[in-house]
Amino acid sequence: MQAWMIGVLVTAGMSTGLGLGCGGGGSPALGSDAGTATTPDLTFRGPSVCASGQSWSGGGNDDDEHERKKQDDDEGSPDMLPGRACIACHAWNEAPTFSIAGTVFPRGHVPDDCLPTVAEATDLAHATVVITDVNDQVLTLALTSTGNFARIDEGYGAVAFPVTARVVYQGKERPMLTPQRSGDCNGCHTDRGESGAPGRITLP
Repeated sequence: MQAWMIGVLVTAGMSTGLGLGCGGGGSPALGSDAGTATTPDLTFRGPSVCASGQSWSGGGNDDDEHERKKQDDDEGSPDMLPGRACIACHAWNEAPTFSIAGTVFPRGHVPDDCLPTVAEATDLAHATVVITDVNDQVLTLALTSTGNFARIDEGYGAVAFPVTARVVYQGKERPMLTPQRSGDCNGCHTDRGESGAPGRITLP
């Protein structure tokens, strides 16, 4: 899932920052309210940092990727492997099927499997990811302690793609610019970003 706005933080109806959509041809876009002051967002500047210095290790460290994925799934934890492409990984085995899944991080560049600090986990616990599908169905997804979020397919109605998304935290939002046809958010939102994504999905 790509095309998040870089630096568009919406607070009480006011947008600040310059947005750049990766899924919309890379053209810049300002916040939704014309005439408001804009300031650069530094979220995606700087090196990749795992502030806790700790990584998820529930699935083992087997060199064979397929076997590692199977071991990870066997653990069955919603906190598993923050930052990895959830839907692609779950397709390997009998893991739950997701229509939308990913990870929210406190900063723009964080290595795979990094666990948040206690303070970061507290912040993440107070954030949500709000998905709106093409039929205007709105899904509000809570985050786990590692920032993971997912919408499990079994027993729920279908999500109609394309979808848009926004991260909501303490009255602020980080919205996505362009509707997406893939719900595997971490497929593009890697540490350094793929397919034009600026990096991780982050708190506003």
